[in-house]
Amino acid sequence: TLDRSSAASDVYKRQLYGSVNTVDANGKGYTTDPDGFLQALKSNGIPVDGNVVILGTGGVARTMAFEAAKAGAAITIAVRHEDIHMVSALACEIMEKTIHPCISTCYIDRLSHVDKTIDLLVNATPLGMYPNVDAMPVGEDIIKNCDAVFDAVYNPLETKLVKTAKALGKKAVGGMTMLVWQAVVSHQIWDGSTYDVKDIEPVSYTHLRAHETDS
Repeated sequence: TLDRSSAASDVYKRQLYGSVNTVDANGKGYTTDPDGFLQALKSNGIPVDGNVVILGTGGVARTMAFEAAKAGAAITIAVRHEDIHMVSALACEIMEKTIHPCISTCYIDRLSHVDKTIDLLVNATPLGMYPNVDAMPVGEDIIKNCDAVFDAVYNPLETKLVKTAKALGKKAVGGMTMLVWQAVVSHQIWDGSTYDVKDIEPVSYTHLRAHETDS
């Protein structure tokens, strides 16, 4: 069963991620991004540990990088050449605000030179989003070196990155699952409900199929 965060933890999250996407009846703000990300992975049997590579440096990438650092993973944040100044600032902030983080940065086009297996590859860029559905943020050579893939893109439901990973026998999950879990946490905040993982899986499946039909 999922439990709501403590008040102290909620304040910590708001300060850490600098965002609010859910407001309760008393006007108190929360962010459900980290909950959605972690539950989407957990429900698909994907741990956040080992070597985690995060593609991108925007708001979603920030959330995921902090969660990976808090979980004790070794993080590599990979970005485009024009975003290197942003990723340097993010890496410094993670090192300042988390305990003993192991973090490095690189250009996305240099990931092929990483000589270690990637336990989890996270795409936090818009590459592969409709209408550019044939785009992937990395090549097949990188995906082959991964154990699991998470793509924050939710339209299409299965991006080319997710499809390629699955075809190569990797665990892979798309961003719609994260959105469903974010909604779950929001409802917990609004009405105090609790949900079991087994109750959410049918909802996720139904929502995915409905979205696919509408598209």
